[in-house]
This record gives sequence, structure tokens and C-alpha cells, in this order.
Amino acid sequence: MSNSIFLSLVCGKNYRPFKLKSIFKIVNYIFHPLLVAVWLVFLLALLDPGMTFFFNGVKGVRLLVILSLLMVVIPLIFMKILKEFGLISGFEMSNKKDRVQAFSIVVVPFITNYYMLYHLGAPRALQLLILGITVMLLLLAAVSIFYKISAHMAGIGGGIGMMAYLVHYIGSAHFFFILAIVLAGVIASARLSVGAHSNIELITGLLLGTTTLYVVFLVNWLPMV
Repeated sequence: MSNSIFLSLVCGKNYRPFKLKSIFKIVNYIFHPLLVAVWLVFLLALLDPGMTFFFNGVKGVRLLVILSLLMVVIPLIFMKILKEFGLISGFEMSNKKDRVQAFSIVVVPFITNYYMLYHLGAPRALQLLILGITVMLLLLAAVSIFYKISAHMAGIGGGIGMMAYLVHYIGSAHFFFILAIVLAGVIASARLSVGAHSNIELITGLLLGTTTLYVVFLVNWLPMV
């Protein structure tokens, strides 16, 4: 089934390729894996009272800014450096070599984030989120040696995995769990619309992200619940 036929089935008779592709391009940017990490931090702040207390006051705001810089700005700077030195062909990371290089270097700020949050005594959920993303990036780098996989779907899959844990063991976040699943469908359609991935690459990315975050939360937090 071609991408255009798939999209027309998803969107119905009102499907208009050019207009919809413009919307999907915006979706690709808004739900870039690095931005998804930030959205998940803010989501945890809504769900966990301890997060609100931790980020309270001027010091808390400064910490949140540092956290965001390490999750988005620094990784983008690293990728820009890789591109300038010819180590990756572009930010789209269209081939496996680009992805191995990018994921391997982008993981460094996340390791720094986890180390910082651990020693500051950050809420456990926040620590595990950053740890889960770190593990996911390492797995993406390893898998990309042999196979191209969707980082966008891995990112939203991580959100689904975290929400699934919270729903199953904590009994909260039902709405956000459903929302994450819906967004996964939208993001998958967006990636198909720009020809970035095949269906199997999207599915494997989703499974990797979902499984990684769920297992990280399960193994590290279950004894505390």
C-alpha cells in the first residue's frame, strides 16, 4: 500500500496531499525526539507533586532551564558540529552511519543530566525518565549499526511506555496514555508522508521506545510502589 493511499484511508475523503503534508511537517518538528523528552518532563511535573516542589522557586526554574538545555540545545549543537566536520550528512540522519554517530554523541548530555539529577536528589520518576531516554539512545545507536529505525516513534513510544507503567502500577495518567497512543498514530503518518521511514521501521521504533521506558520504570521503581 502506498503512503498516499494509507493517508487517504486514515484521513478520509477530505484528504488533501499538499495541505496535509504541510501539517505533517510541523508535526515532525514539534514531536522531534529531543522535544518529546522535554514534553515528558513537563508532563511528569503535572502528574507528580514532588516534581512541582523540586522545581519550585528561582533555583528550580534555573534547574529546569539547565535540564532543557542539556536535552535539546546541547545535543543540537553536537549535531551541528558533526555536520560541520562531515561526520553526518545532515540533521535528517537519512542513513545508518549518520544515526550511529548522532545517537552516540547525543547520549552524552543525557548521561550528564541523569548524573546531575541523581546527586541533587530529584524525584525518582524524573530520574527514571532521563535514565530511560539514555538507555533508549544507546539502543538506537546499537541497532542503527545494522538497521535504520525511527527515532521519532521511539520517542513517542517512550512516552507510551512511561504512561503504561503509571496506569498499570500507580493508577494514574489514563488520559495521557490514550493521548500518547493517538499521537503515535499521527507521528507515524507524518513520518510516512515525508518518506522518512517504512512501516516496519516505524513499528520497530515504537516497540523499542515503549519497551525500554516501561522496563526501566518497572525494574527501578516497582519495589518502591
